[in-house]
Amino acid sequence: MTQTSTAGNVVSLETVERAAAVFELTHVQIVITSSALCLAACLAACLGWMVVHKSSRSRLAPELSKKLKWLSRECQYADDGESISIILELAADLYQQGSRQSQEVLNLLQGKVKKLRRDAKWNNLDSLTQGLGQLGWMEASDMCSAAWEEVKQESNSLGIFLDYFLTSFQESLHDHLLPDTNFHDILWFANSDNSLTKGCLCPRDRKMNSSLVDALKAEGHSGRATHFLSWVWSYQVNLVDSALREWFGNPAKSTGKTPSLWWCYFCNNQWRFADAEQDAASLTLKFGSNLRQCREVLCVLDSISDPTYLKRLWCIYEVHTASEERKTITTIIPHHVAQEISELPFYNLEEVFRDAFKVDARNATASRLDDEAVIKRIIENGAGFVQVNSDVGLCIGTAVLKARFQVVPNYGSDSSASTTQEAE
Repeated sequence: MTQTSTAGNVVSLETVERAAAVFELTHVQIVITSSALCLAACLAACLGWMVVHKSSRSRLAPELSKKLKWLSRECQYADDGESISIILELAADLYQQGSRQSQEVLNLLQGKVKKLRRDAKWNNLDSLTQGLGQLGWMEASDMCSAAWEEVKQESNSLGIFLDYFLTSFQESLHDHLLPDTNFHDILWFANSDNSLTKGCLCPRDRKMNSSLVDALKAEGHSGRATHFLSWVWSYQVNLVDSALREWFGNPAKSTGKTPSLWWCYFCNNQWRFADAEQDAASLTLKFGSNLRQCREVLCVLDSISDPTYLKRLWCIYEVHTASEERKTITTIIPHHVAQEISELPFYNLEEVFRDAFKVDARNATASRLDDEAVIKRIIENGAGFVQVNSDVGLCIGTAVLKARFQVVPNYGSDSSASTTQEAE
């Protein structure tokens, strides 16, 4: 016996045929009637499922709303490691609920990433990035990857604010600064277990331990570099301090932010140098790139009598690059050198400066032999030693010569001993 099911009830074909006889239905009409009964059964089942699903969604909606509010609060106000774990847990739950919730969560996470970048919370940003990557959420992962690329570029362009060096930096080192202390002596401040860079994630390679400018960014002591400092590691700290004060004046009298210096002691990751992770070729490119972004190059000259500055290959290379890039080149000199220049007689100035600023790039040296070899090869394959010697000597000599006759004010300083040479 053939049967037809309608909403859980079984109807025999004989019953349908008897009904057809009563209502005088044809065979085709019988088939249509049977199909209509089946369709009615399906519609009833669908309506039942929709009622159940709507009831389930209505119960779930308050829970989702509560989690979204919680996530929003964590993204806006909390920055510690525990908060990142909570954010990742909530994001995972909400991501699985559907596309609408995923987009809301993505917007909240984007705001969190911006906040972590603004506050220089590199360790927390890295934890968030790794956690989102493990979720397999491509949109969130791509957002974090793009953020890290921007952070890396920002980090490479950072400089140390001058007022930090003149005040807080030296206050931090007060017990270690003697009259003859040079920057080799205080390298530990940048790359030791006692350094504030220890344990700070480096935003350039996302490895542990960073440069000083990255570690100090959250405190507002670093920003985009405006000036490139060309100097010598063996200089005494008080010599550089004197030169910068002669150039800038008293930072307490300045208005707004002081200049931001791209200064390799602060800006390079000294941990990577200690681990020999910086090769000479990439280093020359990095120096060149950072010099080009700055509007002015400051050359710290230690003496006008056989200056150490012109015996160092890196210094010669930096002045030559600045000249080629048509950057403003300014020699800055400590107070005692400014006094020496002011006492020079007029009648033999040209002779004094011609002898003082002879440049010999071929015999100049660098602390690392591979750096020396790469830079000399660049010079030899480029302008050549004769041209570089002439250009650098002229730039430095002319700039210092101006100091004998005039004082060029910088940033409103009332006692600047700096001199400026516009590279031509």
